[in-house]
Formats: sequence, structure tokens, C-alpha cells
Amino acid sequence: MKKAKGILKTLPYIWLSCAIVLGLMTIVGTGGGGGDSSTSTTDGEESEIAPTSLAQVVGTLEVPAGVDDSEKQDADVYIIGQESQGVTTDISGNFTLLVSVASASSREAGSRAAEEGAEYDLIAISQTKKYGKKIDGVIVYLGQTTTVPPVTITKTGSITGNVTLQGPSDHTGIMVYIPGTSFIAMTDSSGDYTISQVPEGTYDFLRAEKDGYNYGVLSNITVESDTTTAGPSMELLLSTGPEGQITLGGGDLYSNSLTVDLTIAPSEDAVLMMISEDADFIDAQWEVVQSTATYAFSEDGLKTLYIRFADANGLETTPISASFIIDTTGGSTLLNVSASAGDGEVTISWDSVSGATSYNIYWSTSTGVTTADYEGKIEDITETSYTHTGLTDGTTYCYVVTVENTYWESGESSEVSATPHDSPTATISSPSDGSAYFEDVAISFEGSGDDSQDGTLTGDSLVWTSDIDGQIGTGTSFSYADLSVGTHTITLTVTDSDRAAGNDSITVAVVAHHGMTFELISAGTFTMGSPTDELGRWNDETQHEVTLTKSFYMQTTEVTQGQWRAVMGSNPSDFSDCGDDCPVETVSWDDVQEFIEKLNQMEGTDKYRLPTEAEWEYASRAGSTTAFANGEITNIDCDDPNLDQMAWYCGNADITTHPVAQKDPNDWGLYDMHGNVWEWCEDWYGAYSGPVTDPTGPSSGTIRVLRGGSWDFNAMYCRSASRYGLKPDNRSYDIGFRVARAL
Repeated sequence: MKKAKGILKTLPYIWLSCAIVLGLMTIVGTGGGGGDSSTSTTDGEESEIAPTSLAQVVGTLEVPAGVDDSEKQDADVYIIGQESQGVTTDISGNFTLLVSVASASSREAGSRAAEEGAEYDLIAISQTKKYGKKIDGVIVYLGQTTTVPPVTITKTGSITGNVTLQGPSDHTGIMVYIPGTSFIAMTDSSGDYTISQVPEGTYDFLRAEKDGYNYGVLSNITVESDTTTAGPSMELLLSTGPEGQITLGGGDLYSNSLTVDLTIAPSEDAVLMMISEDADFIDAQWEVVQSTATYAFSEDGLKTLYIRFADANGLETTPISASFIIDTTGGSTLLNVSASAGDGEVTISWDSVSGATSYNIYWSTSTGVTTADYEGKIEDITETSYTHTGLTDGTTYCYVVTVENTYWESGESSEVSATPHDSPTATISSPSDGSAYFEDVAISFEGSGDDSQDGTLTGDSLVWTSDIDGQIGTGTSFSYADLSVGTHTITLTVTDSDRAAGNDSITVAVVAHHGMTFELISAGTFTMGSPTDELGRWNDETQHEVTLTKSFYMQTTEVTQGQWRAVMGSNPSDFSDCGDDCPVETVSWDDVQEFIEKLNQMEGTDKYRLPTEAEWEYASRAGSTTAFANGEITNIDCDDPNLDQMAWYCGNADITTHPVAQKDPNDWGLYDMHGNVWEWCEDWYGAYSGPVTDPTGPSSGTIRVLRGGSWDFNAMYCRSASRYGLKPDNRSYDIGFRVARAL
């Protein structure tokens, strides 16, 4: 590190010389009492050597107690940035660096000599690389010796971290290093790296780079002895090439000459440039980058010049533009002014002009507006549009715009006019205000726009936006499935031919998906009901053949409290403390119908419903003919070993519901068909008759069917054939449901 006058500068290569006139640098390691020494000499370019004199830096390396003295012998010592010019210590750990030094006044830019009075950092590291130290703040002076206090080298440490590339998933081959040293590592495919055997100390920078990407830098990395330092993660962004700016000489935006002087400010990596009035650079030629240039325009007006730069690797910038007013006659500045009318107002807009400090508007209800002939003036506008309010509908207003900077006001723009009138009316007819949908569901939007002047508005005159996602569509109707999760304000903006606009807004909630999962239940024939010798059987379970001709989906679990809340926004459960994964309960059949209606609306479908009683028993049996899906009932009360494996009931529930899917599923992948909570079915309760095909129960009744038993009921009620029923408005802490879905 080199510090000069408090400003961090780039460390030049320091070339010392035994013979100054030859432009060589000699760096010597000397030992006391006739010890070993080594000398290295490197050739330099004599033209780059500033007038110099020699300085020297001397010091001694020591080792901690218990460490072999050989670690301080033949250790490498060098200035950071000049490792190839380093020296080695003698048998006693002594070293001497001869340094070529120039005074700040005589040292030329690019000189390889050190600057007198500046600070430099040194690295000392043993031949084994196991011990070392970073030596900070060594100052060199012309003709003087700088003595470094004895330095105890300690165990080296390491730096680990992660560097990734923007875009690809393979992050192999990123070079991570401490500038000016040989401490370097390459990343693996995950972007992980480890720089090993780094001397203890604080390093100004850790740099990561790879071709085609901007480099990354971490500052002030401290490495401690025998310790691994974890560096923060970095991401290297794709390089966009060199950058720069172009302005008129002096920074003005106005010229009274067609030929202009340009000031160009390229980034350091730019080597070529190209200038054109055409954004496609037709007929333009590459030239060596420079800081000034001239350009000749063919006529007056608001002009835009485009410049692009290229680096040594051929990577180009996207065009950079700047606008100027060329006005050799004092005439129009051609600001591309437009005017749009609304209800009692006119909005005037124009192009931004680089370098402008403000804009002025002159207006009149008569044509021929100038800066000398107008009814009103609006001054010191800093934006590129202005809404003129308090106007009379039906009256035409005329406008011109001028540009001001520190020194002058331009001539007038071309004149524009507009006639205020009633704004058009926007109406959103679908979806309704306050609607809610699951994410990824296609939502149908419908609306209209009506204008007293243009009549019915269509097409791009209607623009739909979300306050979260921006524009989502145009026209009178469309579907959109990509709204983000959140509560959106949806706005329909309608614009007439005079650019007058009207708005209508609604709120639409988009929520994360309910997380329900389903199993496909294939069509088939089964025996519904129970045999006469089944334990716990009731006399309404007469066996009969049932054929289901349509396959359907059955939810793999009972509807959970979390799923209910996602749809309904509340949780009615008595056992709410059980958590989101426990079955929702204390819901009536009527409540469930509201849930299903809203679920269908949120997914934009009509396929969700309750299963019929026959579908429920068919799915519960999963091909079995026994009382439970995994075997026969052996105890009608609270102690059945088969039921223990599949259900929460009075024998194991401990007077509460439990999270779904904790017991064994049946052979069709359905959980909790026995126990946990009773499950509503679609049918009215009625007596069996058969054989039947696709039964749906009686056409009317007073109670709806419940199936499956629950946490507080005996084993006999949890059988596949067991039937129960309650009025559709009845709620209880042991009643829930699961949904079916049509194909």
C-alpha cells in the first residue's frame, strides 16, 4: 500500500539501480557477520525512469518461541506490488532493500521509482509458507535508511468466501487474489474459494475477476494468525463495456454555430469511439478515443448526438446520447411539444434538453403566441410537462415553450393547442372490487371507456395497470395470470383523442396457493355397506353394488386450518392452537359450501365440490372389503390395533385433533379417512337401494351425511361403512371435511 497526501494511489513498479544511468534496480539481502546474500537485477525502460537516488529499508525477522529458527532464514521480503523484486533474509533473519526513490516534484507519472515520503506495505513470508507477516507503513526517503523494528513472523492464515457470476449456474474459474501479491485462488463450480498461507495483517483489497464480467472488490480484509477468515459473498455482474459522456464544449446545451466543439469523457477502459446523429451509427467510423472532437450539423434544431465506446477486447457500450440546441438564427428550438386536454385543463409536454435549468410556457386563447405576444406566462418549470388548470371547457388554448439555462433563453418552440372538455369515463365491470384469487390463476378483466367527444373507446385507449406489477393489459377485455402475491389496486385508464383521461380502480387480492394435494380416484364398481357380521354395524349399512362411471380427484387430507384461512381469511376452529396443519373444524355443511364457492372463484373454475357419500366410501375402502382400509375391526370401543395405525380416535387422540397425514394412508394415498374429524358429504341422508350407478342420495332431506368418525368417537364409528348425519347448519369441534375435484 502506498499513501501520499491522504490519497490512495496505484503503486508504481519500483526499479532500483546499481547504476542509475542504466535505469536498473538492485535489491539486496544482506546478512551480518559474512552471512549469505542474494542480488537480483531487472531490466527497465530507461525512458520511464525519473531522476532518482537510493534509499534502503533494513529489518530483522524473528520467530515465536518454540519455532525453528530456519523459518526466518531465506524468507521472502518484498514491497506489495513488486514481489519479483524481493529479497531473501540471511541466516539471522536480516534483510536489506535498496529502493530507487524520486521526490514528489521530480517524479513523473508512470515512473517506476518510489515517491519520497510515501508509505509502502511489505510482505515477509518463510520459504515453507507456514509463517509470515504483513509490515505496514514503511516510509522511504532520499539517501536515507529506514529501519523496520524487529518483526515476529507468525503462522499464516487463510481467506475463504464465495463469488458467483451473474447468469450462469457454474461459477468455476473466477480468480480471487490480493493485488500486488501471489496470494491467489480459483473458485469451484459453486463459487467457493480458499486463499491459503496468507501472512497475518490487514489488506486494503481482495479482488475477484473473470473475463466478460465487472470485477468485484472487498475492502479491509483482516487475516489473523493460524485462522480462517470468512470474506463476504460477492456477485460479478456481466460487463457492459466502457462508459462515457459527451457534451458541448463548456457544458452548454446551446450553440449559435453549426460546427460545435465536443467534450468527451470516456472511462479508462475505452480505446475506440464512434460519433453519429444516427442511433444506428450508419456510415460512422471507429476512431481512437480522445477527449475533444468537432462535429458539423447540417441545419438548426434540437439535435441529438450518439456516441459509443469500445474496449481493447471489442466489448462495446450501448449508445450514449446528448441533446443540443443548434440555433444560428434565434428561431424555434424544436422541443417536440405536445398538448392534451382534460376537464378544465391542458397538459403540455416536451422533450428534455440536456443542460437546461428551466423551461417557460407562453399561452394565449389566440394563435400566433410568441415571447412578445401572449396572455400568460408560466415560468421556471423544472419538469418536462405542466398541467394548466382552471380553464374553460370548449375554449382553445395555444402554447409555445422556451428553454433557459444560466446564460440565455431560447426562441419559441412550434405552437401547439388543445381544447379542454369533459374527461372520458372509465368503468371496470369485472372482476368485482375486493375479489381474491390464488397466484397463477388467470383473471378475466373487463371494462369500458366512454367519451362525450369520441364515443366508445377501444383498443389501446384503455390501459390496465397494477400498483404492484405495472401495466398488465389493454383493451376492453383480457385475461392475466401473472399478478404477484399481494393486494393490488387495479386501475383502468381511458384516454380520448385529445389525451384527456379518466380512471376507475378496484382492489384485487392475490394469495399464495392453498397447498391442497389430490389423488386421482379411477372409476369402478364396489360393494357399499357392511356385511351383517361386521362388529359395530348399524342396520342402515345394507350392502349393495355401486358403480361410479366417472373418475375424480379426492383431496389427500382433510382441509386444514391453514387452507381454510387462505381461502376465507379466518379460522373458526375450536382447536386453533393445534396449528395450520390440523384439520379445520367447527364448520357446518353450509359453511363448506361458501368455502367451495370461493375456492372455485379464486382458481377460476367450477370443479371443486364435496364428494358424494358413495365416492367417499369408495375412496375410503381403496379396494378393501374390511371394516377399515387396513383390516377388520377387533374392538368396537377405544382399543383397536388396526385402527391405531390409521386413525386418531378415542383410543389415542388425547381429547384433541392432530395434524393431518400423521397416520398411515390407505392404499390409494388418502390420509385420515378414518378418524381425526367427521367429514361432510354432498348427499342428503337416506336409505340405501341398489344396485345403483353414480348415486347422489335423496333429492331432499333434513340432514346431510357425515363420514369417517373422529378423535372423540369409538372405533365402530370410524369404519368405512359407518354413517352419520346432522342438519346442514350444525357446527361441532369434531366436524370438518375434504374436497373432491372433477376431472
